[in-house]
Amino acid sequence: MSARYPQPAGSAVDELRDIKAKAATKSETESEAS
Repeated sequence: MSARYPQPAGSAVDELRDIKAKAATKSETESEAS
C-alpha cells in the first residue's frame, strides 16, 4: 500500500480520505433533503 502511495504521512492520507468521505456524505444528504 505504501509502495503504491508513497506519501510521507499515511495518517494524513487517511485523514484526507475521511474528510472527503464525510464531505461526499454531507452533500448527498443535502441533495436528498432538497
